[in-house]
Amino acid sequence: MQRRFDAIAAIYGQLLRFHQAVQQLVQAIEFSGGPSKEDRARAVADAFEAFDAAYLPQRIFLTQSASERVDQIRQSLVSSANLFNLVISRQQNMAEKWIEIDQRVSTEVASAMAELERDLRALMGDAEAQTS
Repeated sequence: MQRRFDAIAAIYGQLLRFHQAVQQLVQAIEFSGGPSKEDRARAVADAFEAFDAAYLPQRIFLTQSASERVDQIRQSLVSSANLFNLVISRQQNMAEKWIEIDQRVSTEVASAMAELERDLRALMGDAEAQTS
């Protein structure tokens, strides 16, 4: 059971960091004096590498459904970051697509993260999470 707790802590912490990095990269409002797009893209790459390093060897300790949910979140974050870096940040007049990516990361992925969090809490024996 301790291995499962350790795996969940490692995986979820790095997934949360990865989600936050992508969210900062694709946010529709850019603040002056904040990190550059290049710095934000580097933060995403670093967070992705750290997440994969934590997740891939530990995924066996998750249930199949939790692992599938993490895989879906991972794919959504990767595709959102790639689309932003390869299309949005290089072209003008992409506001509509940019907003769509921002909404996916801040709404859809955030919702999936909340569902995953409930699943992980249930795996650790949280009775409240098991009943919801």
